[in-house]
Amino acid sequence: FRHPEFLIQCDSNSLSDRIKHSVIIYQKEMMQQMKMHIESPALNVHNEQNIIKIKEDGTFQAEVKITSVTSVSLELPFGWIECLIAPNEETSLIINTKELCRRQAHLQKKDKTYGEPVYFNGYLASLQQELASVDIDIVLKRVYYMDMYNDIAGKSADEYKAYVLERLPSIRKEIAQSPYSNACKELLNIQVDLAATGKIAMTERELKSAYIAVNKLNKEQTDDYFYNTRIDIPTEYYDTLKEFTSINTLKALYGKYYASTIYLISFLPNSLDVLKETLGTGQGPLFDNIKFNKLYQSIKDFTPLTTEQNAELKTFSSPAYAEMLTQTNKEIIKKIELNKRKTGFTVNETGQVSNEDLFPSIISKFRGHTLLVDFWATWCGPCRTANKAITPMKEELKDKDIIYLYITGETSPKATWENMITDIHGEHFRVTNEQWSFLMSSFNIRGVPTYFIVDPEGNITFKQTGFPGVDTMKKELMKALNK
Repeated sequence: FRHPEFLIQCDSNSLSDRIKHSVIIYQKEMMQQMKMHIESPALNVHNEQNIIKIKEDGTFQAEVKITSVTSVSLELPFGWIECLIAPNEETSLIINTKELCRRQAHLQKKDKTYGEPVYFNGYLASLQQELASVDIDIVLKRVYYMDMYNDIAGKSADEYKAYVLERLPSIRKEIAQSPYSNACKELLNIQVDLAATGKIAMTERELKSAYIAVNKLNKEQTDDYFYNTRIDIPTEYYDTLKEFTSINTLKALYGKYYASTIYLISFLPNSLDVLKETLGTGQGPLFDNIKFNKLYQSIKDFTPLTTEQNAELKTFSSPAYAEMLTQTNKEIIKKIELNKRKTGFTVNETGQVSNEDLFPSIISKFRGHTLLVDFWATWCGPCRTANKAITPMKEELKDKDIIYLYITGETSPKATWENMITDIHGEHFRVTNEQWSFLMSSFNIRGVPTYFIVDPEGNITFKQTGFPGVDTMKKELMKALNK
């Protein structure tokens, strides 16, 4: 048995990571691909991930752009490995797949270990090795959610904040008494600050989610409570963040919660103003990343930089941020121009129809054909992933009498939608918020993507929320075709 070896190399000139994998795998069938999740503030918003194909000889190569130290998660079929990468540095890992598998098996958790699940060399190897072995519960892990919901349901904002903060001293004490190095302890305390900041930033959503979960509200009750209930947030509520100044330091970039914390902070009303007031400054890595995140997201949504935004690039403390935004902006402008020449998609208007007649009107144009109806959104990562996954199936079935019909709402920005559908061949509709809400309610659709298969006579023969997989989709389409 030989352990897989990973070599991560970073090129600061191209702001990219080159990941090479040299491996002899015990069984070639053990894994054929893995996912690489880049914990970048910008990429986190778009839920981007790289599917890494593993060759027959066990080697792979992937490439991704970064601007600074970045946390990466490698998702294997039998577990996750986390590591740090940085421009101009090299990180190498040896993954002990046998131990990684043992730790995932409930019946083997008390069995003897086969060593560490991962061994590091290269960039910050000693620190990375320590971080991989940490078993301290750094502030409200995911498994803690339901217990937390039971505890916080019905609490006020101040009571919720006290509930979060009262756990911190015991966690910090556990860190202080741990055998880890001072550098590791410092980073763990920063991760506590990041996690607590994220929790406090999400106060309203957490309290509402807890109430919904504990009271087992149905969809209609959930929608009514979530959108019509107001959680009172006191004026000085976020002053607590003054205790977490570490989140605005370069060292915070090494925290695995950094990207998600920036994302959660974005839910704060007037987030930048709140942070400036509580942290006493509007400068620093945190503000750079929030600004970068906002501009990057806007560009990726097919909105090129304005003259004012281009001027704002000069305010970044590191030229790497401006360089990436400038390059991304050039790429999106080029793509917009190319999209103008693409074919294979049709934009349709719904016309003046009542909500009750909306769906019958949409599909009436295509009566006599088998339809795959996709309710989706431009911001929905699973929607985009599924659209790519069924592209080969659409080519395979191109001689069949199937029409692909896509429906989205106004939460999909018009410019983003117009440019995204150029790569999604089919018939496209963008309905109003009122029409979208009616469709969601009348068909009891609980999320996107949701798929309908409609036979030539207009009957819905298949319905599912969440991508069912290409094989299931193809099988259901053929059933409707042969009905």
